[in-house]
Amino acid sequence: MKRWQTLFILEITLLSLRGLPSFSASIDAKEVEEDNSLASTLVTPHEPWGKGWAGGPARTLFFVYTGPYDGTWEDTGTRVREVVELQQRFDLPGDAVLFCGKGDNWVFHGLRDGEDRAERLLKKPYDLYVIAGFPLDKLHPKFQYLILEQVAKGAGLVCCGSSAKDFMVARRKIDPTPSALINSLPVLDAKTAAQYVTAYRLGKGRGVWLNYGAQSVGPRREFSYRGLTEYDYWMALVGRAALWAAGNESPVGIDAINGDKPAALDRASHGNNVEVVLSNGGEQSTSVIVVTALRRASDGMKQTLGATKLVLEAGKPASLKVNIPAARAGDYFLDVVARDSRGVVAFGAGNVTVSSEPGIEKVEVDRTFVERGQAINATATLRGDVPAGAVLRMRLRDSYDRIVWQRDISPEKGQPTHTVEYRADGFATILMRVEAALVVGGQEADMKDADFSVPKRRQGQMNFVMWDAPLDVLGYYTWRQLQEAGMGVCLLGSFSKRPQPEALRACDASLAPYSTRILDPKDDNGYMQPVCWNDDPAASEYVRKIVDNQSDLREQGVFVYSLGDEGVTKGCCVHPKCLAAYRQWLQGQYGTIQKLNNSWSTTYKTFDDVNLLNPEDNMEIQARKTCFPRWYDREAFARYNLMQFSKRFVDAYRRLDPESLCGFEGTGGFGDDYDAILTGNTFYGPYPSIGDDIVRWNYPRERVRSNWMGYSKTGDALSDAAWRMMMKGMDSIWYWMWSGIGSWRGYLRPTLDFWPAIDDLMKEMQPVREGLGDLILQSEMRHSGIAIFYSLPSALSGQLENSGAFVSPETAHINFLNVTSELGMDAKYLTSAMLNRGALQNEEFQVLLLPMTQALSIPECDIIRRFVENGGTVIADVRPGVYDDHCKPLQTGSLDALFGIKRTGRGTPVEAAVSVKGELGGRTLRLQFPQAKVDSDVQLDSAQALGVADKTPVLLVNRVGKGRAILLNFHPQFGRSTDLATTAMRDLLKTLYNVAGARGAITATDPAGGAMPVTETRVWQNGDSLVFGLWRRMENAWFGPKSGTVAGEPQPARVSLDKPSYIYDLRAHKCLGSVTQINTRLKWGRPNFYLSLPYEIKGLRVTLPAGTPKVGQPFVASISLNIPPTAKEKFACWVQVVDPEGKSPLWGRQVVLLAKGKAQLPLMTAFNDRPGKWRVRVKELFSNTTVEASWTVQ
Repeated sequence: MKRWQTLFILEITLLSLRGLPSFSASIDAKEVEEDNSLASTLVTPHEPWGKGWAGGPARTLFFVYTGPYDGTWEDTGTRVREVVELQQRFDLPGDAVLFCGKGDNWVFHGLRDGEDRAERLLKKPYDLYVIAGFPLDKLHPKFQYLILEQVAKGAGLVCCGSSAKDFMVARRKIDPTPSALINSLPVLDAKTAAQYVTAYRLGKGRGVWLNYGAQSVGPRREFSYRGLTEYDYWMALVGRAALWAAGNESPVGIDAINGDKPAALDRASHGNNVEVVLSNGGEQSTSVIVVTALRRASDGMKQTLGATKLVLEAGKPASLKVNIPAARAGDYFLDVVARDSRGVVAFGAGNVTVSSEPGIEKVEVDRTFVERGQAINATATLRGDVPAGAVLRMRLRDSYDRIVWQRDISPEKGQPTHTVEYRADGFATILMRVEAALVVGGQEADMKDADFSVPKRRQGQMNFVMWDAPLDVLGYYTWRQLQEAGMGVCLLGSFSKRPQPEALRACDASLAPYSTRILDPKDDNGYMQPVCWNDDPAASEYVRKIVDNQSDLREQGVFVYSLGDEGVTKGCCVHPKCLAAYRQWLQGQYGTIQKLNNSWSTTYKTFDDVNLLNPEDNMEIQARKTCFPRWYDREAFARYNLMQFSKRFVDAYRRLDPESLCGFEGTGGFGDDYDAILTGNTFYGPYPSIGDDIVRWNYPRERVRSNWMGYSKTGDALSDAAWRMMMKGMDSIWYWMWSGIGSWRGYLRPTLDFWPAIDDLMKEMQPVREGLGDLILQSEMRHSGIAIFYSLPSALSGQLENSGAFVSPETAHINFLNVTSELGMDAKYLTSAMLNRGALQNEEFQVLLLPMTQALSIPECDIIRRFVENGGTVIADVRPGVYDDHCKPLQTGSLDALFGIKRTGRGTPVEAAVSVKGELGGRTLRLQFPQAKVDSDVQLDSAQALGVADKTPVLLVNRVGKGRAILLNFHPQFGRSTDLATTAMRDLLKTLYNVAGARGAITATDPAGGAMPVTETRVWQNGDSLVFGLWRRMENAWFGPKSGTVAGEPQPARVSLDKPSYIYDLRAHKCLGSVTQINTRLKWGRPNFYLSLPYEIKGLRVTLPAGTPKVGQPFVASISLNIPPTAKEKFACWVQVVDPEGKSPLWGRQVVLLAKGKAQLPLMTAFNDRPGKWRVRVKELFSNTTVEASWTVQ
């Protein structure tokens, strides 16, 4: 053995003497294996350079950098996909090992499981080892040793980005670089292949260092259309390195293309030939077929030039002349692939530049964006002497590569500039490219382009929103994949000014800029940072800068402007201007200083005198024990203050973008000031909570509401989270995030394929994408005549005195709402502001629920009292009205007289069994609650007690006017959905609702007429139709569930209707006929949806105008349902345009809502649509009736 080989083996042996660090497992070995998998069915456009390689496959082990993470979770981005892209072009089967870290901390994905897997794989022989995107020395010496041991024996090593600096050293460098690595590869980023590639001898093996800024196997490049084309040539460079390092290079080589210099051709010249030289380094002659093609760099358009048979003598070069046809001016690649009887034996490419005189000097647009209906002017400037008969063709190409507008101009001599006007219409995509082509002799001689944006906001429709997206070349294919799942909006960070993300713009994706995050840290003075929200002009300038940062993104089309997630929902500080704002707010609350003094037990002379008890106690926490109103007012102001600050952004964004919607997401819940949020924010996307039930009833329909999901790994749990948003009336489903492995999984696998759980989710969401979401947005949610009251002081009062010993206000609300839902009924939330605006009307409601409603204003009490007097029923659990609306304790409860009770104290919680026995409204009540929290300080006055807990009266009923006030005076201790207390509470509320006359539009029960545990029923009305859904919820945690993510057995259910109706079953895709009852089974997490109609849908029709549509001219598809002419209902149809190959392009898919059974759908034949038969396919959502009409493109 040579000395240098011996020394190399000695060096790598020394690596094995150092020990490994110890790690604990974070995810199981099965998931680690799935995360590392390279299996993929997603095929992107590519040139299969070495696919079918004559030398056979080279088994490869790829070590792929996944980012600066800790091994428990990684955002892999498109790094692993790069390996798949390489495998699609070359026969490099094998495995991947994912590796991450930064600084001195580097680990395998999955920690110990990942490490064990890597060691197991390294015990198998591979032909090639690829280190993709990180330095080899970041691997522990043991793993370096295992790799280099095989390399020393003859395997190959390719380092992409960073070299193996301890081993790829000068003495092992091969100089000159072998021609098989660098010959006949194009110049990329102004460098030749030789400038990227260095070769080494490593024992008996070979090593290659690809010296560029690698994110994986290739360099990271921001998306551009040219970048899509060039990606193939970067992969050719990597593939060459892989084949040579594995010792699998071919004896046949492409020595030169145009002498390995870029070919500069004049399209006007005849005989534009490029010489290609091949050689055969083998011992025998061989016959090859050489296929050549010309590929345009700007858009990847490929023209096959022909196939030539050559006999290559051993040791002798052979050349062929490739004739380059008259091509449009611009940059090209000349692709060359040689095959013999065994397969591909050589491949390469060279640069070709074609020039033209005359030509197009430039294209300019007079605006960077236009809204639909607005006009933009595009000006083309010609260069040189334009011959007679030439045509200047001005056209508009959209992001789906369709030419949607075109005008031909006959240039006049001496007039180099020509301007056209285009008015953006409904066919415009976000990215529009103006192309000016000079056509000479019927062929395009030159073309230049410029682009502009037509904002697409996607407001007023159902949306699927994705957190983040890759913006590199492969990001284009990533978003196209996400579009297949219905994604149309991307949330992305925009804390500083950033341009429109070209990858998303090219995919017609709208944006949700994450523009800031509202927190309230304080400095040493107690002043809020980075600015006090009331410190003008600093606060206004702070807001202005953030909003100005979004000016470029606004041009792309913004769905909503986000003020961040996981922020605060209250905030204030001791800055003088903030305290001044507090005093002003107090004056607005109390009117006079005397009223404030009465509430706070103070002696201030003016509001200017009001101050905090202690400047270091910003939130008046001390007052929570000494002066409840003082504490409450500070809490209430902090919430108001946030919404005033949020409103600054709302207003500023409206100035930037008149159609803007703005708010925060991933923030908020019970205890927030929903009156302020619902009137301040024009977008609200909190994490799931009972607050969603407040929002679904009361947020204006034109404003966006949503939740986040994506924090579980099973199809059942994910489907449940998505359907929850639908059942809560949301208009967008937000997913965190597109990428990720480990503790959380992204929407896409590292290979960009869908996870099995996501496949399941996509199938579940298909009806939502295909019209259910949009139909519900155009329908009105129906309740069961039950109102439930929410007020901020009551929500916060649970922190006062011994309130928490009874039940927290949030728990009380959840329990009342859940039990009501399990009875197949629905309650509508009313807030303080709504109550004061007159929303509690006896014509609409029969019941008002007051769960732990301890704090009420005098006007609110008057409204409630009038509701009861006029025939309504009010039901409270414990302690109604023991505080005023500033949480000041009351000597006599503000609703004591209404409930017919007297109090002997502030409320003493006693845990006791509750027995109910009596009659109410002609119905017998006999119920037992094994354990409940009872207020023993309540005594009867005018009320009648229907139960007792020890010696304390419970279920107190007081007749007032035409109605009843019912005080339970206890709150059961709920357990599982089947325990005695829960069952008894269902029976109790069912009786109380029946007596009060509350009922829903449908009756949903179990087959025996009983309650359906853990189930919600939702009804929407649209004309005389009802859309209703029955949802048996999953019982797992929303965030990072550890159990319960697999559905249980389906639950039987029965739906009863007042009168016979035609029922359409969405899940079964059929009409059940005219019925009064539906018997069904509910899968967990997957609701059943039905459409109820007073008539039958007897058919669907789509028609087109007679004749062949003119290219570029809109025409209309008329869609109609065969329903009664007097029908008022809306219907949802899913429309697909189908091309001559039977494919449904993304641009041709949309939801169309039919008003009164009819709709007009504009269509257009693009100037470059494929000739043949095109079809428009229309499917009605519930009946599943599908029809088609067709037209022909000549």
